[in-house]
Amino acid sequence: MNKKEYICTDLDVNKRLDYILKSVFTEYSTRTVKRLCEQNAVYVNEKAQKASYKVRAHDVLTVLEPEIKAVKQKLPVITENDDFFLCYKEPFFHSEHRTGKSTLSCEFLVHNQVNADYILLNRLDYATSGILVFAKNKNSAARWKAWQKEQKIEKKYFALAEGIITQNYSIKNKIITDNSKNVQVSHEPGDRITKITPLGTGNTCSLVDCTIYQGARHQIRAHLAYLGYPLVGDKKYGAKTNDFRVLQSIQPLVQKEPPMKAGAAYTCGLDKYNKQGETFCLHHYELTCPEFTVFVMPPYFNMLTKALQNTISANILAYYYEE
Repeated sequence: MNKKEYICTDLDVNKRLDYILKSVFTEYSTRTVKRLCEQNAVYVNEKAQKASYKVRAHDVLTVLEPEIKAVKQKLPVITENDDFFLCYKEPFFHSEHRTGKSTLSCEFLVHNQVNADYILLNRLDYATSGILVFAKNKNSAARWKAWQKEQKIEKKYFALAEGIITQNYSIKNKIITDNSKNVQVSHEPGDRITKITPLGTGNTCSLVDCTIYQGARHQIRAHLAYLGYPLVGDKKYGAKTNDFRVLQSIQPLVQKEPPMKAGAAYTCGLDKYNKQGETFCLHHYELTCPEFTVFVMPPYFNMLTKALQNTISANILAYYYEE
């Protein structure tokens, strides 16, 4: 077990336990702190306590984490600069280190193979693949949060949705998050926008581009389901099918000439999707912020028709043609 301790001072008196944990152990996200308390991994004076516990002076806070054995798994690095480090998250792999769990994650690999002080800035659902960003220092993390608040970060995803989508959508209905595993979409307007652009259609499904700025939990999944187009395989949000072989039959809506070579593609067999508990097809392929733009091909890229590969490549590289 990894053990962390903190002795409360007079300045901490009457503050919530979760607030103290987040303030003292800055490597923990709010979600991690909540999970710690739910899993009885936090002790106050050797007794497990809930997040709402009000601390007293000289309380001894102890956090217990199971050790994860050293692994040789290679971390796919996308790029880095002086302030940020970007890596690729495979589908069915955790973004964030799950405190109290011995499962692997991209955050664990980064902290153990690159730098333990790097700060995870975005998270992708377990079944989602794509780009993860780490800040190399607190100043960079603060800058990133300011960009998010000002909606200066654009995130683009490929999504395989049920139904035939042939028109553009822009939805900003409010995302309601609570303690349940699913989120709800309100009829009222909110501040989280999802823009949807069709790329191609098959007999029963569509491949679409989804663009968001300041994302909320399950935003794309919930917004698509609200419009009546849940992700293929996403039974949490009403999907009726989970056969990803339909990808191979999708044809592009608009033909484009093959662009310049798009670089190496991350690949995996479609059969992998059907062997997991949570299955859907969502890939974060492009991220643009005030300082850089990066893109990564979807893991199923080589399984698509050549015509659709050309459409996707052109879509990813479009900003080069605009310059």
